[in-house]
Amino acid sequence: MLNDKVIAREKCQELKNLVGDELSIVATFLQLLMEFNRDKRHEQLGFASLWDFCRKGLGLCESTTGRRLKAIKVIERFPAAVDYLRNGRLCVTRLLLLADVLTTDNAAELFTRASRRSLRDIELLAASEDPKPAPAARIHKFPTKSDSLPPPPSFNFDAPVSPVDDTIPPSPCPIEPEPELAQAPEPEAQPTPLPRPRRRATVRPTSSQEYSARLPVSREWVQKLELAKKLGSHVVPTGDPVAILELALDLFIEKYGKRRGAITPKPRAKKAAPEVAATPAKPAEAEKEPPKKERFTAGDKRALWDRDGGRCVWPVDTGGVCGSEWQLEFDHVEAVAKGGATDVSSARQLCRKHNDQHARETFGEAFMEAKKRASRVVTGVAASSGGDGNEESPST
Repeated sequence: MLNDKVIAREKCQELKNLVGDELSIVATFLQLLMEFNRDKRHEQLGFASLWDFCRKGLGLCESTTGRRLKAIKVIERFPAAVDYLRNGRLCVTRLLLLADVLTTDNAAELFTRASRRSLRDIELLAASEDPKPAPAARIHKFPTKSDSLPPPPSFNFDAPVSPVDDTIPPSPCPIEPEPELAQAPEPEAQPTPLPRPRRRATVRPTSSQEYSARLPVSREWVQKLELAKKLGSHVVPTGDPVAILELALDLFIEKYGKRRGAITPKPRAKKAAPEVAATPAKPAEAEKEPPKKERFTAGDKRALWDRDGGRCVWPVDTGGVCGSEWQLEFDHVEAVAKGGATDVSSARQLCRKHNDQHARETFGEAFMEAKKRASRVVTGVAASSGGDGNEESPST
């Protein structure tokens, strides 16, 4: 295990060096390509355009050529972008997201604010610089293959039928008997067409406060939405689908946020305890040790969420933590089966991947595979009986 980690660290350093080389090469390439275009070198070599030179002379594909040509236009207007590309604070894709909102007045500020940010952050930054009105909410059916077929021909069976002349005119040439036709071969079975790929949901900012969303949904989803409009017509009289979805999200977050400790439930009113007649004191008995707690309470989950910030705190070898916010689970630093305690000081939040890794390091691969097989059987039984499964991960 130790030798494997040493090898992994060496490979990690090699990859880091290659990333640095790649960034420098891309920045230098774009700078040279800009100068190449400015001096019309492609025309001197016989190419009709810089596009043809990149495609035929350099062998770049269409998408790469398009991005590179757009990037050199930005670099020509704002030369400082080269340094951001060279040290990895920006990449070509992120630079192009800013291309339409960059000016001589805001370029330095936007480059700084966009440094090492995610694509979504840069989309929001660009939208805040150039806000646009969000499109109106609407639902429409995607066209299918059957929609493009022409309608079947229509026949008028009540129209009078013209008489048919069945006489055969004399032929100037003798008619030879037709040879017997061979039986036509059966048509080959056509391959089953592949299912159409499902369109991906997209969410794009239109300003600093508004987004535009496109969601591919099923017929059942639309039927549920229409039913929700009717059931919530007193709360949302306009039937606005955005308002209906926001209410649904609030309910979803409230339900599952309580399970993960992200939402503090409202305190319940305590009922007054009934008066009980005094009973004579019993002789003192030896105090029994309270049973060991194996599951986290709602208060534990809230404390862990606040302490870890709703993210995975598994340490990574290059420094820092994993930081994933996806499929978070509560993990015992020392497994309960090995004497660990179920309290905040002995627990942490991990993503499912690292929680599973910790369990395999603690109990071994064979044990965890057997546990997973047993869990699949239990999950199948719960699904067949209408249960929603267990929300908490196995204690490690």
